[in-house]
Amino acid sequence: ENVRNFVSGRWVLTIKNDMNGNFEKCKARWVLRGFQDKQKNDQQTDSPASTRPGFRMACQMAAIQGWTLTHIDLKTAFLQGEAYGNTRDVICQLPPEAGYPPYIGARLTKPAYGMNDAPRRWWNILDGSIQWYGAVPTRADRCCYVLYADTEPRERSRQKDPYRTQSSGPPVLTEKEACEDAVEYLLDPVTGSPAHGKRVVGVISIHVDDIFACGDKELEERVLRHLREDFQVGSEDKNDVKFVGQRISWKTENMDGVDVSYICVSQESEIAELEEIHVDKGQDDTTLCTPAMHTSYRSVLGMI
Repeated sequence: ENVRNFVSGRWVLTIKNDMNGNFEKCKARWVLRGFQDKQKNDQQTDSPASTRPGFRMACQMAAIQGWTLTHIDLKTAFLQGEAYGNTRDVICQLPPEAGYPPYIGARLTKPAYGMNDAPRRWWNILDGSIQWYGAVPTRADRCCYVLYADTEPRERSRQKDPYRTQSSGPPVLTEKEACEDAVEYLLDPVTGSPAHGKRVVGVISIHVDDIFACGDKELEERVLRHLREDFQVGSEDKNDVKFVGQRISWKTENMDGVDVSYICVSQESEIAELEEIHVDKGQDDTTLCTPAMHTSYRSVLGMI
């Protein structure tokens, strides 16, 4: 029987290293050839990911507040994504090494690795869950979320301030209030800051299945605990973590007889893993890359 939308697959081997660059394990994953999907052009495939400014903002907040750093790697992320509806019809090849003939397949009920719509359907689930826990996405970075204290926001009322001098003219501002007003106007001259009067207790930054979070005990109770309950967690690290190729850790140094704690963000281990692609000097610029060279180039480009 002819299958209208059959997608084959292949094994992809990944070598995993620890934070110091030492070999940890090999991981094999059956990945589908999503380009064969005849419905790929009808799917939403865009998927937001963490930005550098959003991540650095989280690190800055953690350094100021002395927060705990947490990294959570969610296991089999795409397989926990949004389920397919009745209009999505995909038959995927099963691994021949498992004893299945190459023409035997199974109908997908959820997106698998390699499918074009898998990242978006996974992000829909994760984003909805984090917001349900109470975190609010920032306007500048859709994958950076702020968790406010579990209290009602305080209304700003200059008339109720007993320390302000009252007069018939405009209210008199203290130097601190004038500075806050100026910063608020520069950041958003139209609507003002939605965080005004609220206390931030945590910041979360997500990049596909990697979650970087920093905050106090309220973040742990309201967000991280639920993440562990609702998703399969592959690994979790505290205060010395790795996120999108960057190692983030608390460090303490003695400066002029005083112990000073700070957060260090380093990419040294990732840079050390980059390998130069050898190209013969005699080759002309118009010479086509060999398959091996093309694979090496894509590997290095992906690591960058």
